[in-house]
Amino acid sequence: MTDIIFNAPSVQHLVSAAIAMGFYEAPSANHPQGRIISTGVIPGEGGWFYNYVGQVQVPTGNMVDAVAPTGQTVSVHEMTTLSGVWGRLRHNGDPQYLPKLPANSGVTLYTYVPGTMEVPGFWSSDGVTPAPAYVANIGQIL
Repeated sequence: MTDIIFNAPSVQHLVSAAIAMGFYEAPSANHPQGRIISTGVIPGEGGWFYNYVGQVQVPTGNMVDAVAPTGQTVSVHEMTTLSGVWGRLRHNGDPQYLPKLPANSGVTLYTYVPGTMEVPGFWSSDGVTPAPAYVANIGQIL
């Protein structure tokens, strides 16, 4: 199984990448705008599942006051919106059938780099540099 987390600057970039990778259904009577396909079968055995998340917010580390529905003031985590749109692709099959993303797509892919007994595994966009910890939870498929 391969999980890939992606970040695209815009929905348009995401659609362009989906078209290039074969994960897009052309416009039809049922879907006049076209659509990103959410599941599919992999040749041989297996399948894939696509989970579009959209915008993601993460805590800044600061606490701020907010008014609860009861009118009471409470402290809550301040949140910030990450740039772009996010999602996750789970590919359960032979990796040779995992489509390649065009280099000029503008989409950043994060893959899991397995750990060792001495070093824990981590998500990375370049295979070397660990991504921020929140990346692991984006589009979590349980």
